[in-house]
Amino acid sequence: MYEKHFRLAEAPFRLTPDPRFLFLSARHREAIAHLRYGLDDGAGFVAITGEIGAGKTTLVRSVLRESEDDLEYAYVLDPNLRGVELLAEVNQDLGLVSQGDRRVLIGALHEHLLERRRAGARVVVVIDEAQALDVETLEQLRILSNFETETAKLLQIVLVGQPELRDLLARPELEQLGQRVAVRFHLGALDRSETAAYVEHRLAVASGGTVQGLFSRPALARVHREARGLPRLINVLCHRALLQAYAAGRPRVDWRMVGRAAGELAGPLGAGRGEREAMQRSRLALAAGVALVLATTGIIAFERNGFGPTAWWPRGASPEAARSGSVSGEVGSIPATSSKTASAPLVLTATMHGEDAPVTAGADAGFATRPASPDAAAAPVEGAPDPGQSWADPVAQERLALAEAGRQWSAAGSAYEAVEALLRVWALDPLGAAEAASPALDLEAIATARRVQYSAFDGSLDQLAELGVPAILELDLGGSVGWRYALLRRIEGEDVLVVIGRTPLTVSRAVLEEAWLERAHIVWQDRLGIGPLLAAGAEGPRVERLHELLVTAGFWDGRKTAAFDQPTVEAVVAFQHSRGLVADGLVGPVTLVALYRAALGAEGPALVEPASRVEARGAGRVRGAG
Repeated sequence: MYEKHFRLAEAPFRLTPDPRFLFLSARHREAIAHLRYGLDDGAGFVAITGEIGAGKTTLVRSVLRESEDDLEYAYVLDPNLRGVELLAEVNQDLGLVSQGDRRVLIGALHEHLLERRRAGARVVVVIDEAQALDVETLEQLRILSNFETETAKLLQIVLVGQPELRDLLARPELEQLGQRVAVRFHLGALDRSETAAYVEHRLAVASGGTVQGLFSRPALARVHREARGLPRLINVLCHRALLQAYAAGRPRVDWRMVGRAAGELAGPLGAGRGEREAMQRSRLALAAGVALVLATTGIIAFERNGFGPTAWWPRGASPEAARSGSVSGEVGSIPATSSKTASAPLVLTATMHGEDAPVTAGADAGFATRPASPDAAAAPVEGAPDPGQSWADPVAQERLALAEAGRQWSAAGSAYEAVEALLRVWALDPLGAAEAASPALDLEAIATARRVQYSAFDGSLDQLAELGVPAILELDLGGSVGWRYALLRRIEGEDVLVVIGRTPLTVSRAVLEEAWLERAHIVWQDRLGIGPLLAAGAEGPRVERLHELLVTAGFWDGRKTAAFDQPTVEAVVAFQHSRGLVADGLVGPVTLVALYRAALGAEGPALVEPASRVEARGAGRVRGAG
């Protein structure tokens, strides 16, 4: 359906086990090594387990196909077959007699096994979804494995199943069978980087290597979270996300499209054992030494902000949460706690990725967790760099510093501080008592009360640099930290200055882009009163003022007209192209902000400016500090 739109030769995320699309993560390579060893060594039984959709079937079929010259196999897909039915299925798959009683079927199989052994070939029976086998059938398989010569097994059996297969093989009544399982391997899920590589690999195969970057980095990160690193779920989710992008006429998939696709697939993407284990790992604190990173890299320590208690619940976790507003789904609305006076837990909603239970901050919602002490014994957050190896790795230091800065504030606390900081750099009135006490910070109302404009922004850092105004960024800091807000204060080449809570950090663009969800919030001034939107067919003084800006910016020939005609559309498109904006010919807030900057220069705080003018001068450089 969407292949032509994305320049793909075929659908990249089919669920069929096509070996051309086989992607080998480190765990998959290890699983293949175990399987090959078991087959080459003549092991009677090999057991390969893994979560639903981990890629077990594709992996096993790939190894079997590679060995077709000297290996013959029967692949049993229905584990509910019993007794004679199972024997008949094996014989039929091997091209043998499949009618008759047990004695006839076993005799035909034994004769075939001896013949293949004389020819120097091996015979393997693979039972898929083997966790569904009953004890009697497993005992029958054990008896079949008794077919042997003085030096080798005539028949090898590979059991492929979900994690429950491990429990089944450990049952006391199957002790004899368990002792014959010479090779066991559990195939885990892909990690975040492997998920991204898996998606890119399948797109490369489907396009002949011509398509890259079809999923943005935040989109790939969200694919990993939602699909839990399981290849089958990744395929389902990516297919649905591509349909989202195709229906919207977009050239690539962003994180919101992945989120909408995940919402449509809530059932198939439901929590499994692997997700529960990942959730548990994600709640572990950063390993010892994070405090040393902060102490040696110029990160400013700060005091408690005085917020009242706050409890964060995942979307839909409680009726109260549903009434309290949401980070996602409300344009221009950011949840925030009361600034000073809350005396009881305030329930807010947020898309808390990786969480399935409330996280209560306790007495100080803003300062939820102190930095880890140097001698703290804690496991690393899933996906975080190894703290023991991070001191010589500047990128790892920056990631750790971002995560730890976010850890000091609740999501609501970071939202409140980001809004206050944005108002401060614009020299606007701070939040009033009623605004601060609201469970959702209504940015549009806050901006209107101060006679400036508010706009949500979706795009890239390059496009934000073209707008040239500070912005509140939505970040996903991963692990147990999750969603936070930060003020983007300055862009200087490959370095950016962000403020999380009251902590300014200078990090590389690449590190920030890993965490940024490509969603931002800005305020700006409509100096000539042109907004909020102009499009083809509009007429009047606002169009005249638009033409004046286009003349000054060098995109209009000076012809005086009050009509938004086709030449005006072409001029706007040319300007948008020159600034890397979406070239739709519409003059909305983002185009207008860029046009004001190009025609009239910066007014108010600038995003690209000398470091001496930055409010947070004390920010230390994480990379290379010390």
